[in-house]
Amino acid sequence: MSAVRYAMVATVVTAAALSSCALPATIKHADLRSQQALSQSSQALAATHEETARRRQTVSELQTEMEVLAARESSLAQALRSDHHAFNPTSLPVAWGQTQARVDSTFGMVLKKASALASHRYQAPVPIPPVLESLSFVDYGKIAFSGRLPGWPLGTPFHVSLYPAGYLFKWPAQIYVVAGDKTLLAQLPVVVHGDPQLAHRLPGVVPTAGLSVYSHSANSPLVNEFLSFLGASYFRAVGQG
Repeated sequence: MSAVRYAMVATVVTAAALSSCALPATIKHADLRSQQALSQSSQALAATHEETARRRQTVSELQTEMEVLAARESSLAQALRSDHHAFNPTSLPVAWGQTQARVDSTFGMVLKKASALASHRYQAPVPIPPVLESLSFVDYGKIAFSGRLPGWPLGTPFHVSLYPAGYLFKWPAQIYVVAGDKTLLAQLPVVVHGDPQLAHRLPGVVPTAGLSVYSHSANSPLVNEFLSFLGASYFRAVGQG
């Protein structure tokens, strides 16, 4: 029995000694894991704050874009309402009652000019200013041409607007209005909605990159864009209904 007791006491003492040696290492290991978990939690919290800030910025930008679109819609609707009241088919210019011969003559002039251009070496157009090239999608959406195209007849059910060059649309496109025997280059001043700093950065003349045509929807007072050309690849035409 004394031998058994001795063995048991020796086992307990050995276990206690081993435990006392392992305890600091265990605590150190647990402390390290706690620090790692705390660091990961801090990183996750920082990422959450950053994502929240990004989403708030996106919401703010979308709200600004919606305000810009609403202001533009209201302005176009007002312009077309005044045009609609003034519309008198008998007062339309002769150009609106063109004969087939005049239409053929116009397309013949276009073909002749295209043929002349094709006989010369291609020359790239002058690039737009860097400030326009670097525009973001949101900033580009704040810019709009204001006013009426010179030479565009009054009293028509259509309103023509221009697209500014910039953002993805880096090559200017010269657009002309042909009224009778006159050919006028379409140039209009631009307005910047809700961003005075952006307006200050823009060049004095913003070139055009395309055009869009607006009219009232069928059986509706709303104004909608139904035809647009922008850049080399953006084209849209929407039929009634």
